[in-house]
Amino acid sequence: MSNPRRALAVVTMGVHLVGSAACGGDGSNRGDTLPVATRLETACAEVARVFRALPSGRVEQAMGSFAAFAGTARREGCVVRAYGPLREPVTIAHLRGSTADSLGTAWRPERDIAANGPNGTVYGLWRDDVLCLFRIDWNTVQGADPRLGQEPQYVGEIGCERLPDRTVPRG
Repeated sequence: MSNPRRALAVVTMGVHLVGSAACGGDGSNRGDTLPVATRLETACAEVARVFRALPSGRVEQAMGSFAAFAGTARREGCVVRAYGPLREPVTIAHLRGSTADSLGTAWRPERDIAANGPNGTVYGLWRDDVLCLFRIDWNTVQGADPRLGQEPQYVGEIGCERLPDRTVPRG
């Protein structure tokens, strides 16, 4: 293999096949059968996919820290940040409920993490042993100045972390 590009393609393909086999072959396995790191990555990718499907929005996904549900503590895991205009079909009702519903039946609500206000919502969802904390804020028509070309916006920070004992952190 004298061509460096071809050698890279073969090596990349070999890594992909080995990684694929280690994760259950075709990737169709889900839940607790996935390797530990993959469960966190899968949950974050699903959250990002839901927000990427919204029109005119922007989504960023990375490993990092995020604010805990209560207090000033920071949690570590995967963070998805999403933001965009608050206009049909993205409404306050959509951000409060339909976003969670669109993740599917593998996700379960955490009843101890739920708060709604006039300018935002916070809720927790479990996917296996991964808890994702959704914090979505928005400004209303009153908070935007159309004379400056502003329109209502939403900003979401969704932090996900593995909690093997499936206990909600209290700080």
